[in-house]
Amino acid sequence: THGQYQVSAGAKTCVDCDTCVPGKIRSGCGSSSAGTCSNCDSGTFKPEGSGSKPKGLWNTSCQQCAKGTYAAVAGQASCPSCEVGTYQLLAGKSVCTSCSTCPEGNFRLSCGLHSSGTCQKCPGGKFKDSTSNTWDTACGQCGSGTFSKDGASKCEVCGHGKYQDAVQESTCKTCQT
Repeated sequence: THGQYQVSAGAKTCVDCDTCVPGKIRSGCGSSSAGTCSNCDSGTFKPEGSGSKPKGLWNTSCQQCAKGTYAAVAGQASCPSCEVGTYQLLAGKSVCTSCSTCPEGNFRLSCGLHSSGTCQKCPGGKFKDSTSNTWDTACGQCGSGTFSKDGASKCEVCGHGKYQDAVQESTCKTCQT
């Protein structure tokens, strides 16, 4: 019978194939062999299984980790989610990829789990330069007396005859004559 074996000659019954512990799969069970348990490969997992022989689980195969998760080493019972600042676009992987930094004047939106995110321009009145520029650095705001257009790497000072009394503005006001 499928899923059973017998190592003793003259036996009256067969023995059910044992399940393996989570993270391991059984191969070679049947006929006169109990088979062996081996680790699921990195990038895969198997959550169920125990020595108590739950029906139908002795031959359960390993599953690929889903997008946004990983299994760094073999023999995993689950796949943890990618940590903050990392993502994985593909299933069945053993590592997550670090979120990348956007060019000056841009910030990264929605990087994590199964998305690499996108670079978006800093809105007018905000800026982002290359100092301490990491993937999650937010755009800074322009102070009073300055302004910036969309995608700026720095705030510009209002020129002669103009002013800005508010913060985070995209234009300067003209002085009254």
